[in-house]
Amino acid sequence: MSKGKATAEDLPPPPVHSEAQTLGLRLAKIREHRIGVLWHTLDGSNKTLFLLHGAGGRAGQYRQQAKVFCDRMNVVAFDFLGHGISEKVESAELYSAREHFETLKAVYQKYKTAINYIGAHCYGSIHMLHLLAWLKQQKRLHEVKKVIFISSGADPPSIPSLALKMPNFLLEWLRPLARDSSNAQIFSPKAPADLIQHENAITSGNPMSMMKQIGQDILAGAWTHGIEAGVSVFNPTKGQVSYLPEVLVLHGKLDKTVTPESMRKLVAGLFSRRATYRVCEIEDAGHLVMLEASKQFNAILATFLYH
Repeated sequence: MSKGKATAEDLPPPPVHSEAQTLGLRLAKIREHRIGVLWHTLDGSNKTLFLLHGAGGRAGQYRQQAKVFCDRMNVVAFDFLGHGISEKVESAELYSAREHFETLKAVYQKYKTAINYIGAHCYGSIHMLHLLAWLKQQKRLHEVKKVIFISSGADPPSIPSLALKMPNFLLEWLRPLARDSSNAQIFSPKAPADLIQHENAITSGNPMSMMKQIGQDILAGAWTHGIEAGVSVFNPTKGQVSYLPEVLVLHGKLDKTVTPESMRKLVAGLFSRRATYRVCEIEDAGHLVMLEASKQFNAILATFLYH
């Protein structure tokens, strides 16, 4: 062993890469960019479960779900550009809502099978709704049999508009100072300390240019446009609804980022009487309900997917 300063080979991989290696994420070329993809295939299965993370999240946040459901179907989760192990780019415009949606569309086209289920967390739900609206326009909505809204609401998380005007270097400097207040919003009081530490270690690598772009898009109406796209699918004002996927809404009762009240507002405004949906609120869980209450979350999701 060499003395003195450690070389790159001596240092352990960053937490996000260590997690990716454990879960089997691989970089795939999607729309000319390197995107981290978790793809568990089950021989002979014509069913695929897509899992979409939210702003600042990653595919690895579905690690407990990938372990459980890969025995019954294909499972696909991926890191949006700038997230997780996906490529980090200089142009903030490539982190826009439109670009993220185009990436989702490309991933869906690449990995879809005859029967598809889509689950999405928070900001990811906005992209899922756009995908469903696009599939409806293509007369292909029937490809998606069931959808899952996770920690999703009618109103976006609170975004400090002043922060969006700050230079990136200043936001990087302020990031550690805002960690405690951020944790209080995201995690429930009963969240394990090691879970919080792990998530903080990984999300600290999220580029501030990306987070700013997402925030700016939300303030410019991206969240509202996503809800409107969903209304065009589940509760259209014109034309008849010939087919709708079944819906499960999963939410932590202690979620402060997207409150249960916002979730119930989404349900009331989004789904028509014809829609088949179920709402499940999980006790003692915050915004990352799939991590904080994974066993209860997986049991509810299994019942929904298998029946």
